[in-house]
Amino acid sequence: MQYKYAIQICIFLAVIFFSIGVYVYVTNRKAQIRSFLEDDHVNIRQKNTLKNKYLKLVHRYFGGKGKSEKINEWLLKANIHRISAEEVLGISMALGIALGGLFFIVLIPDYMAGLFFGLIFGLLSYKIPEMIIIRKAKVRNRKANSETLEYMGLLSTAISAGLTPDQSMKKICRYSTGVLVDEFEQALGEVAGGQTKKVALGNIAKRLSLAPDSVLLVEAIIQAEESGQPISKVLAEQAESISARIENKAIEMAQKANTKLLAPIIIFIVLPMMFLIVGPALMQLGKVLAF
Repeated sequence: MQYKYAIQICIFLAVIFFSIGVYVYVTNRKAQIRSFLEDDHVNIRQKNTLKNKYLKLVHRYFGGKGKSEKINEWLLKANIHRISAEEVLGISMALGIALGGLFFIVLIPDYMAGLFFGLIFGLLSYKIPEMIIIRKAKVRNRKANSETLEYMGLLSTAISAGLTPDQSMKKICRYSTGVLVDEFEQALGEVAGGQTKKVALGNIAKRLSLAPDSVLLVEAIIQAEESGQPISKVLAEQAESISARIENKAIEMAQKANTKLLAPIIIFIVLPMMFLIVGPALMQLGKVLAF
């Protein structure tokens, strides 16, 4: 029995060291390719690295049915540019195989249990990277949505002071922070790089599609630019609309809170009070009836 556990530990350590070796090898190859790219002496064959072969294989068999496109959308909403959808799929597959194989090795005396739990934890581990990206995108959009009303006020104040919309955005980006400020700073950078202002603002709406108030702000700016209306007036109207929506949502949440609090009140307050009041009387009644 001791030999079986020793073999399991050796297999586990071998898998760990093999994974570390593959990671070091891929990292070194990536650094070599980057240096070749910087020197402008790239051979096309050198791009066919082990990492690229692995990512192509994963994308071919697991990136179909719009999977890569969905991950790209979530990466865009999370504002993650350092990693591609193919790399996310590759990490997911490697994580699923590693953790699934680990549970299988640990439970190897019972092959059926090892296979069952290995598949379960492998599938769950496969979804972990995508779940992290989706959560980050939702948190980022939620934060941008909460900053919209304040950004509208700053923009409206700056424009009322005599600055142009672009100057106002640059001034806010210089002295303020936040997700929405970063988005408009990125849009201004895209405009400076030759992109049209409408397309740059439209990109903000795509990245913040889960933030309805922020999308409304972007659409208001685009509408004011196209129609020639005073942007401060449009912003004031949209600010009133957002404020009314926030107030209605707060009232709705307060009404739902009353219903949600009813069950805890009954379970944790009413029922214990009934036991405290009725319990002694029932105990006394039981004693009387026993005689």
